[in-house]
Amino acid sequence: MEHSAAILAALRQRDAAVQPLLRAAQTWKTLTDADRERQNVCDELRALITLRREENRQFSLRISQIQQSDEDARLHLQVAQAEREIAELNEELYSLYAVSNDGEIAFRKELSAKKEHLASVLEQIAQGQAHASELEKACVQLDAERDKYEVQHATMKEEHEAMQNSYLKSERELRALRTENEELITRILSLKQQQVELMNESNARATREKAAELKSDLLDASLDVDVPAVVISRVPECHLHSWEAHLGEVMDLCALGGGVASASQDKRVKLWDPSGKCMLTLTGHTMGVTRLSPAPAGSLLASCSFDRSVQIWSATTGRSLHHLNGHTDKVHSVVFGLDSVHVYSTSQDHTLKSWDASRGVFEASVVCSSTAIDLARTGTALLGAHHDRHLRLWDPRTRSIEHDMTTAHSLPLMGLAVTADSAYCVVTSRDSTASIVDLRMMETVAVWSSMELRLCPQFARPSISPDDRYVALGTETGQLHFWDLLGSKPEKILKADRETGPIFCCAWTRGYEVVTAGTDKMLRVWGCRV
Repeated sequence: MEHSAAILAALRQRDAAVQPLLRAAQTWKTLTDADRERQNVCDELRALITLRREENRQFSLRISQIQQSDEDARLHLQVAQAEREIAELNEELYSLYAVSNDGEIAFRKELSAKKEHLASVLEQIAQGQAHASELEKACVQLDAERDKYEVQHATMKEEHEAMQNSYLKSERELRALRTENEELITRILSLKQQQVELMNESNARATREKAAELKSDLLDASLDVDVPAVVISRVPECHLHSWEAHLGEVMDLCALGGGVASASQDKRVKLWDPSGKCMLTLTGHTMGVTRLSPAPAGSLLASCSFDRSVQIWSATTGRSLHHLNGHTDKVHSVVFGLDSVHVYSTSQDHTLKSWDASRGVFEASVVCSSTAIDLARTGTALLGAHHDRHLRLWDPRTRSIEHDMTTAHSLPLMGLAVTADSAYCVVTSRDSTASIVDLRMMETVAVWSSMELRLCPQFARPSISPDDRYVALGTETGQLHFWDLLGSKPEKILKADRETGPIFCCAWTRGYEVVTAGTDKMLRVWGCRV
C-alpha cells in the first residue's frame, strides 16, 4: 500500500509537472508579438524540460525499486499505464519543443527580413524627405522668380502700351506731314511750271526783239556793205536715206566740211561725203571711240577713246599725227581750242588735260571734283557738263573755274552743245530732260520735257543748227525731235519709215539736213524733199 501511495503521489507530481509544460506550450503558441517574450518562454521550457528529465530519472529509479519489491499486479498495470502516458507526454513534449525551435528560427529570419525592409524603408523615407526639402526650396525660388517676372511683365506691358500710343500718335503726325508735304510739292511744282512758262515767254519775246533788231541792223548795213550770204536753217521734214556705217554702235557725229565724221565702238573713225560715200577710215584706237572734235581752222580732227588716249588726225589724208597718252581711265570728251592748236580732254580719272596738237605734247592737268562727261568750247573758255549735275566754266589760261552752277536736272548730265555765239547751251540728262542755259547769266532759262522725249540713258548728244535757231535731239525710241532754241514745245517729231534703234547723236551738216546715228550702226540723213 505504501508503494501504491508513492506511485499515486509520483503520478500526481508528474501531472503537476506536466501542467506547467502544457501551459508553457499554449503560451508559446500564442507568442507572436515580440522576440523577447518568445525567448523567455523558450528558456522556461528548457528549464522545465531539464527539471522533467531529472524527475523522470528519479521516477524511473523509484519504479525500478517498486518493480523489485514485487508489489501488486494492479500497481504494475497502473505503472505500465503511467509509463505509456509518460511516453505520450514525452512525445508531445518533444513535438512541442521541435515546433518551438522551428518557429523561433522562422520568426528570427522573418524578424531580420522585416528589420532590413524597415531600414530600407527608413532610408527611402529619409531620401524622399531630403528630395522633398530640395523641391520645397526650388518651389520657393520659382515662386520668387515668378513674382519677379510678373512685375517685369506688368512693367513691359505698361511700356508697350505707352510705346503703342506714341507710335499711333507719330503715325498720325506722319500722315499729316506727308499730306502737307504732298500739298507743298504740288504747289512748288505748280510755281516752278509757272516760272518756267514765264521765263520761256520772256526769252521768246527777247529773242524776237533781238531778231528784229538784228534784221533791222542787217538791212541798214546792207545798203552800204556787201554782206555774205547767211545760212538759214530749216527743220527737216522726213527721212531721206541711210546706210550701214560701222560694225559697232556709233557714239558721235560731227559736221566736217560738206560731209560728216562718225566715231564708233568698232574702234574706227570714218569720214563721209554728203551722198554717204566713205572717204576715209581712221584706225589707231584699241577701244571704242567716244567723241570727235574738228579744229575751227585747218583740217585737223581730234578723237578720244575708252583706251585712255587722244589722237590727232589729218582730215585730208586720214593719217594719225599724234597719239596723246596720259589719262589713267577712259576718256569721255575732247575739244579743240579756238586757236586750233590746243586740245582739251576730260576723263573718268577726274582730270581735265590740255595738249599741244601741233607738237603732240602734254601741257597741263587740272583735277575736277566730279567727272566731266562732256566738254564744249565757249569762245576762249571751256564748258564742262559734270556727273554731279553741275556746269563749270573753265579758264584754260589760269586753269581755274570761272563759274559753277547747279543745273535743273535730277540725274547726271550726258551731253552738251553750245551756240555759235556762245550765248546759250543745250544740256541733256539721264532724267530724260533737256535744258537751255544762258551762259551770259549762268542760269537756266528753259527746261524741255514731254512724254515722247525719252533720251537714251547711255548717250544723248544734242546738235544746234548753224544759225543757232533749232536744236535736234535723238530719243531712245528712234524719234528725232526738233525744238526752237528758246521755245517751250517741239517744232517737229520725225520717225523713220522702218523700225530704228535708239539715237545717240546727231549733227547738222547743212542748214537743212541732219545726220543721226546710234545702236543700229547706221547713219541716217533727214531733210526736205525737193
